[in-house]
Amino acid sequence: MDAKLIKTDQMIGLPEGARANFQFIGKLPYTYPFSTIKLVLEEKTGETEKEELLEFTHRSELLNMPYLNVGEAYNKTSVGRSASYKVLNVNTYSGDTGDIFTVQMEATNLEKRLTDVSKLIAQFKTVDGSVYPAVISEIKNKVGPGGSALLFLSATLPKAFPTTNMHVMIGEAITEDKYTEKDAIPDAYVNAAAFWLPNENFTAKEDFVKVDLAPYMLTIGSINTWLDRNELRLTFDYELVNNLRMEANTEGRKLVIAFEDELGNKSFTKEFDFKDFDSTSVESGTPAGAVSSDPAVNDDKIRLGKKEKFRITERDLDLIFHLDTLKTYKLSIYDSFQGQKKLLATKNIEWFTTTDE
Repeated sequence: MDAKLIKTDQMIGLPEGARANFQFIGKLPYTYPFSTIKLVLEEKTGETEKEELLEFTHRSELLNMPYLNVGEAYNKTSVGRSASYKVLNVNTYSGDTGDIFTVQMEATNLEKRLTDVSKLIAQFKTVDGSVYPAVISEIKNKVGPGGSALLFLSATLPKAFPTTNMHVMIGEAITEDKYTEKDAIPDAYVNAAAFWLPNENFTAKEDFVKVDLAPYMLTIGSINTWLDRNELRLTFDYELVNNLRMEANTEGRKLVIAFEDELGNKSFTKEFDFKDFDSTSVESGTPAGAVSSDPAVNDDKIRLGKKEKFRITERDLDLIFHLDTLKTYKLSIYDSFQGQKKLLATKNIEWFTTTDE
């Protein structure tokens, strides 16, 4: 079996007394059992002639990857690619036939310069040995020295599949004999490590204070309903902050606000795309992060910063005739990923009252 040389340290030259790390990779069927493996280095002495230089023998146990406990970080110290990886959270987004299981992982740049986040390969492994390939969100911007990126690792699992005691494996992607770049397709990985995953929190908050939408945090208050013959208005104040200050790719993620009358008189949902959170309001010219309280200007997108009397309007010509049965309604907040949702917070509120929070 041929072995390919992978230069894992990014070095132009090797000064006297210095050293560099190299890795060799070879492919075996994953069902192939072995107890020892031998690496033979040869020097070409002619067109076809070779001379054996070194021989290394390893037991199979020495090839095992490190396992990190919950909360522990994996530090990779390759020259030019030093980074740290740590699992922050796990979430399950429920669907009709399957669930999307996600891991939020922090990747920290340990270099002294701007660098790209290494392309990774990831897999989830269950307690019974089942393996599910994971998709990793691509971070398009470079990360500064000491800066971090929030990676989303996701895989579709069977509906209600048990995710306790699972772990995730990551490795730096390799194409041919070098690190994977741009749109190249990986065919191997190096510098692998596995992380035991924390237990997921499935309990929804009973208020809308600091709702976790990593990397954002949302607070909603002063919630009120208003009704006339033509439309229903739901108004509230909100504050949206970037809680983690990390580079992140939020493609496919949406904030979903769901409204449901207790007796079924009215229900609706409203989606807000994460990609709009950091953008400028075209209608008002208000930059993201600024405070806007002008009720005459109703930007229909949620953005970073504070906003008073944000309004969601729903037309309903019949609802006015149900005034005597409008007692309470339920307001819920979901994090949506690729069309599937996880409930984060929910609260029962009386019609036409204004909440204190």
